[in-house]
Amino acid sequence: MDTTTLLILTLNIIALLFSKLIFKSFKKSEKSRSLFIFRFINISFIILILINLLIDTNNDLFNRIAWSLGLFYLSVIVFEIIDKIIVYKLGEKRNDSFEETHSSRVMTILSVVFIFFLTIIFFIKIWNLDSALETTGIIGIFIGFLALTASIWAPDLLSGILLLNNSLLNNHDLIELKGNKYIIFKFGFFETVLLNINDNHRTIVKNSELRNNIIDNYNKVASTNGIRESIDYKIGYNQEKTYELFFDKLEDLRIILETKFYTLSDKINEKTPLEMLVMETGDFAITIRFSYYLQGINDIKTTNGVRKIFSLKSSFNKIILIESQKLGISLDTPILLNNNILGKTNG
Repeated sequence: MDTTTLLILTLNIIALLFSKLIFKSFKKSEKSRSLFIFRFINISFIILILINLLIDTNNDLFNRIAWSLGLFYLSVIVFEIIDKIIVYKLGEKRNDSFEETHSSRVMTILSVVFIFFLTIIFFIKIWNLDSALETTGIIGIFIGFLALTASIWAPDLLSGILLLNNSLLNNHDLIELKGNKYIIFKFGFFETVLLNINDNHRTIVKNSELRNNIIDNYNKVASTNGIRESIDYKIGYNQEKTYELFFDKLEDLRIILETKFYTLSDKINEKTPLEMLVMETGDFAITIRFSYYLQGINDIKTTNGVRKIFSLKSSFNKIILIESQKLGISLDTPILLNNNILGKTNG
């Protein structure tokens, strides 16, 4: 056994023994499929080297297969190390961890391309395909394949880069897409994994679909007050002798609501008073809108936490039903009467 083979065999055995620790350093699950593949290739490489040494045939085929496997997982390890360095240097620090940015994503893509072409070149050298490289242009064929399939993967890749570049969306942001609320779990190269708030499951969305749809991002507020939540009620006319007395009662109701409702959660912005607006004076009812502001949305990272904060509307409805009844303000649906129609019907 020559020195080079002994060194490579030793490094492989060390990598196999410390595979869990290696994957932990890259923040990957110890039970992930990647760890299984890593171990499988590693063990296969070691077995092929040992078989070749034990039978002492110096079989060229065994050597080439072993070196090919070694080259494959060595490329994976090198990429993981480079990717971690790129994210650490060019990424954005959020909540004690580094997340991808436009710059880190671009550099990661370039490193993938560079490592891939190096792997192809070494693979060609291992199998003595130099003549094939010159005559058929293996790399040229691969580039041609990428060009032909660009319409499939390029839109999603570019959309992901553009979204990161503009800082429109980030991991852990709370968004609303097509009427449903999600937490962005992870931005991928071609797709994004979302956590569905209502149904508590993961949703996979293409990056191009994210960019082509209207998205409400609750982490990007337009005011320091926070996110404005509103609830409308239709209240019937003629509940007091004068409308001045009626609005005085509504103001009393507003104060009581503010006092009781604002104690339910620290996410309600207490610095902003509960707003009460007359939105519409319809034919049969007055539309009154109550509005409050939510803050600290960026701190919520779980689906359960999001459900709690947006279920505050339910609590508000309960409080207003109880307190309006105490003040003699009816929230019942106004009785719709039309004397002309009733007269014609009776006639």
